[in-house]
Amino acid sequence: MSNKRFGKVLLALMLALVLALAACGKGGDDADKKSSDKAKEESKNEEGLYSIDDFSKDTSNDGEPIEGGEFIFGLVTDSPFAGTLNYNFYSDAVDNEILKWMDESLLDMDESYNFTQDGAATFEVSDDKKTFTFTIRDEVKWQDGEPVKAEDWAFAHEVIAHPDYDGVRFDATLRNIEGIEEYHDGKA
Repeated sequence: MSNKRFGKVLLALMLALVLALAACGKGGDDADKKSSDKAKEESKNEEGLYSIDDFSKDTSNDGEPIEGGEFIFGLVTDSPFAGTLNYNFYSDAVDNEILKWMDESLLDMDESYNFTQDGAATFEVSDDKKTFTFTIRDEVKWQDGEPVKAEDWAFAHEVIAHPDYDGVRFDATLRNIEGIEEYHDGKA
């Protein structure tokens, strides 16, 4: 092949390569435009729908409570709400989500799940680590204004340990209470 002919073939190949690259570059602009249009279209489809990002985790309310107000709570779940609004008897996560709004523990925990003295009750542990003494704070009251008493707390344990109780709460943790097995078996 002569140098002249080789030069012409090389020039033709280079021109074809430049045209191909130019076409790819232009296609890239079209692809970017199509991608941008698609994002705009998806945004249009989501108008009116909420995302978790639409809500702030920080809230405040300096206003006065509204007398006779109503609270509506929506819970997204794939199983039905059983409606067992009692800690002693509920057995699924859906009921637990609702119960968390209205059933407070007397003991408080820190971010490492260690009990603290900041809850509605404080506690002391004996030197042998077998006896716990709980003290309910004086300002802790039921929704009707009556003070929460030790008898109220004991009653919750008696319900769970009762011989007729067939719920999930009479577990190894509760069985650690001295004498509760005898109560559950109807012997005490």
